[in-house]
Amino acid sequence: MKDVFNLGFLETSPLVIIEKICSLKTKKAILKLLKQAWDNDSEKFFIGLQISLDCDVDFKCTKVPAWDDDGADELLDFEKFYELYIMVKNNKLTETEINSIILEMANSSGSKEWNLFYRKILLKKLQDDLPMDIIIEFLKGIEEKSTNVPQDVSVVLQRK
Repeated sequence: MKDVFNLGFLETSPLVIIEKICSLKTKKAILKLLKQAWDNDSEKFFIGLQISLDCDVDFKCTKVPAWDDDGADELLDFEKFYELYIMVKNNKLTETEINSIILEMANSSGSKEWNLFYRKILLKKLQDDLPMDIIIEFLKGIEEKSTNVPQDVSVVLQRK
């Protein structure tokens, strides 16, 4: 059981987090995994989840390519995906441009990464297979901890 939480000190990929969350059976284990992912700055997972839940952003795509092979495990640059999100959010792209960029991203991503992470975000379904009640509880706990910082400490932090 110890190796389930041996994520190391580097950022953990969203796929690893998703697979481990889905394999864990207890709330305590999931909370521990989420804390470790948070502490390891695994922001891609948390930002991806936030994008998937963002009701104000419509990627205007009802069909997103899905790959059925176990092709190359190339990783898509998350920054490029995030740029697409920002451009869509700010209405900077036409539907044709969005679909073209999505197809280009799908072609440059590993099939597993694309199908289980990016595609689900675009379809607004990343949260469907995840225990959102536990994730929300965890994030609320993080928020409460960050708002419980004494005022004199927060002033010092803002100045740095």
